Amino acid sequence: MKKSSTSRRIFIKNVSIAGISFGLAGHVNSLSGKSITKGKRIGIIGLDTSHCIEFSKVLNNPDAGPEFAGYKVVSAYPKGSNDIESSVTRIPGYTEEIKKYG
Repeated sequence: MKKSSTSRRIFIKNVSIAGISFGLAGHVNSLSGKSITKGKRIGIIGLDTSHCIEFSKVLNNPDAGPEFAGYKVVSAYPKGSNDIESSVTRIPGYTEEIKKYG
């Protein structure tokens, strides 16, 4: 029982440190005056939920807000959960739909 509690404590500590680090990294970038480089390419793994379509719509929109500027979904891997029937049946339709966004 002690080992499980120690592992949980270490996990929470590590996740907290990582969260703080990521939070500070964003502030350091903004303080340095560097902006997001145009032309950042994104890939999506999994086309079994509508999130892939919505993310692609937002990121590939030429009028995307400044927080998305320069990012574009350029690749998608059509996979999902093989043991969930609804996941498997959605993939072909979402694959065709995501092609509309380049």
